[in-house]
Amino acid sequence: DRFAGTISMIGEDDGKARFRFFFVEPFTRGKGVGKLLFTTAMKLSKQMGYTKAYFSTFNFLKIARTMYRNLGFYVKGEQTADEFGVGVIEEIWEKEL
Repeated sequence: DRFAGTISMIGEDDGKARFRFFFVEPFTRGKGVGKLLFTTAMKLSKQMGYTKAYFSTFNFLKIARTMYRNLGFYVKGEQTADEFGVGVIEEIWEKEL
């Protein structure tokens, strides 16, 4: 009966689904809520005809990056994102659906 987390999906013309605004409340972390949000978004994206999913995140989010890897995503590219702090690396993760 409480907000647990969120993820949004934006469909793109090139057949990709872009996931954004992924967040889980601290009280839900480690309980599978993030995995449920991601797997649901992937399933719905595939049902809607998208062939790939991708999103960006930061290299210092170690626990989240482990979940992404376990869900089959891989780092497609990276870039410096100094607007979020000196030396912050933004990663682009992708997966075939």
